[in-house]
Parts: sequence; C-alpha cells; structure tokens
Amino acid sequence: MLWAAREMCLALGVGLWLCGYFMADGWEHRRAFKWLVPVLVLNGDLLVKSVRQTRWLWAVAVLLGWQSASRWWSAGNEPVANAIDVVVVYLLLTALVTIGRKEKAGSQVVGGLAVVACLVTGYSLVAFYLDPEHHLASHRLKNLLIYPEGSFPGLNSVLTGMLCGFGAVGAAWFARREEWGIRSVFWLVVLAILVFGLMATLSRGAMLAGGAGLGVLVFFLRKAMWPALVAATIAVLAFLAVLQGSEAAAGIVERGSTGRLEIYRWFLERVTMPEALVGKGMATAVTISEEEFDWFVHHPHSSYLAQFLLTGVIGLAMMLAVIGWAGRETLAQARHREVLWLALLVGGSVAVLFDCAQVFSIYSAPRIELLLIAVPAALVMGRAGGER
Repeated sequence: MLWAAREMCLALGVGLWLCGYFMADGWEHRRAFKWLVPVLVLNGDLLVKSVRQTRWLWAVAVLLGWQSASRWWSAGNEPVANAIDVVVVYLLLTALVTIGRKEKAGSQVVGGLAVVACLVTGYSLVAFYLDPEHHLASHRLKNLLIYPEGSFPGLNSVLTGMLCGFGAVGAAWFARREEWGIRSVFWLVVLAILVFGLMATLSRGAMLAGGAGLGVLVFFLRKAMWPALVAATIAVLAFLAVLQGSEAAAGIVERGSTGRLEIYRWFLERVTMPEALVGKGMATAVTISEEEFDWFVHHPHSSYLAQFLLTGVIGLAMMLAVIGWAGRETLAQARHREVLWLALLVGGSVAVLFDCAQVFSIYSAPRIELLLIAVPAALVMGRAGGER
C-alpha cells in the first residue's frame, strides 16, 4: 500500500508542478521545484531503477552533457544548461518515465493538465474580453494568469495558443467514442473551450500545431473521434462567425511570415564554420537587438534553429535522435490504438518548428518547450518500458 501511495504522490507532485506552465511565470515555476524535491527523494529507488532500465534516459544524459559542456566555449552568461538546469531537467524526465511505467498514469497526468488548461483558458476568455478595450474579433487572446501586471499583461498569444493546443489534444483523446458516457460529454466541453481559445489567439503556428495533433488522433482512431471532431468544428465555426467581416480576418492572412524568414536568415548568415559544428555555446544569448532589426528578438523562433546555433550540428543531431527515439515508440503505441503520445509529440514538434527556443531546459525564453516535447516523450518511454 505504501508503495502505491508514494508512486501516487510522485504523479501528483510532478503533475502539479507541470500545472505551473499554465499559471506561473518562469521564476515562480522554477522556484516551486523545491517543493517537488522531497517527493523525488521518497521515490529515489524507483528513479534509479528507471535510469538503469531506460536507455533513452542515457541518451538524454549525453545530450544534457553536451549542452552543459558547450558553456565552456560560450561567450555569454545565460543560465541555460548550467548545473541546476541539467539536474532539474534530468530529474523531471526521470520522474516522468517512472510515472509512465504505471498503466494509464501518464495519460491521467495529461488529462489533468487538459482540465487546468481549460480552466485557465475559460478564465482568460472571460477576463480578457470583459475588458471594454478588448474585442473578440480584434484582440488576440492572452493567458492572464501569467504576467498579470504591466503595460501589456498576459502571456503572449502564440504561447497561449500552444498551451490551448496541447490541452485540446489531451481532451480529444479522452472524448473518443470508445469511452462514451457522461465523462465524454465533459471532455467535449473542455475540448470546445480549448479550441475556441486556440482560435481566439489568432496564432497560425499554434493552430497548425494543434490541428496536427488532432489530425493524428482522427487519422488513427477514425470513427471513434467523430464526437470530438464535431465539438472542435462547432468551436471553430462559432469563432469564425464572430470573426466574419472583421479586420482581424484580413489581418491573419496578410501577416505573411511575420518576419520569421528574416530572423532565420539573420542568424544563419552569421554562423561560422566552427560554430556550425559545435555551436556558440548554450550560455550565449541568441537575440537580435532593435538596432539590428525592426524589433527586439528574444529568441530564434525555432527550437531546431536555436539548438543548431547553440550546440551546432552535433547538438542538433543529438536532440533529434532523442526526440526521434521517443517518436519511434509513439508509433509503436499508436499501432495498439494508444495514439495520445504520437498526437502530442507531433503537435509539439510542429509548434517548436516555427517558434520557441531550447527544448531540454527550464530557462528558455518561451519556457514551454519542455512541456510540448520532452514531457510526452518521457511519458511514452516509460509506457514502453512498463510493457516489457
């Protein structure tokens, strides 16, 4: 009984910490990790067992080691890949692998995060658009629980949309017809709210990522997904009805690449041959000043580009190998109708293609990359290990 209780504490503790992605800023979120340490210590033998039995975690250790080593030749002083970052990321992924080894534990964590995403999105929709200065068809939704104060309060719309997309994929999984009942109606409502919130952010990248994840579920589960597909379609049509004829409708088409191609070109034109091999080092600030560009660019707006710039081809290959390894397991799970992990990983991989920065770090500027990529990857690797 004690064994089961402490495993439950691990899942609950890690799940609550992950909720911070939806309601806390980076400083608060990192600070809250100290409350998770006693739970990790309590399950120390299980974490050690996961490391010993899960070779994927060995590959993660090599990746984190390379990222940390790159600080030696870095010209900056960013905290990314410092000792704290490496230890926290590795402990989190090990804990997630351990949780994933218990049947349905990983999916329950994702379900809890989807409910939190729905509550936060519902609150933000009401609070944001009740403000007389904000109009549904003209102003892009922001998560108002993060950075609630300041001249422009709220998490930016792109990241808000990505969080909505992550939650929407989780909600759609639980709303599938195979488990039809009262709970499915609840999940359909959750899904509709999250899809509507996703649309309200007017973020094309977030819509593409969320759509990719939902598309994977529909492709593999087909008829079982029709209730979720109907709920999502109703939410989209409801938003389009509001958007019809507004200036935002034209603006979302006319925004073009929103400067991303120019950002990518600016960074790549300045890469030297040694940097192409080993990168600038993870402690380097990959930003563009206002003097160099039309606006201050906080990060390269692509996790794959950020990894290349900071750790070179070697580091990028390591990261893709780690993600690809998990991707292979998600495909194996999908063949047995456990499609959630493939949907989350595909959606996350698309999301970080045109936005975000360092994936395996808690210090990245956007901060949500770990949730979008590493969390589902670790859970599915645990799931695969638990079946062997």
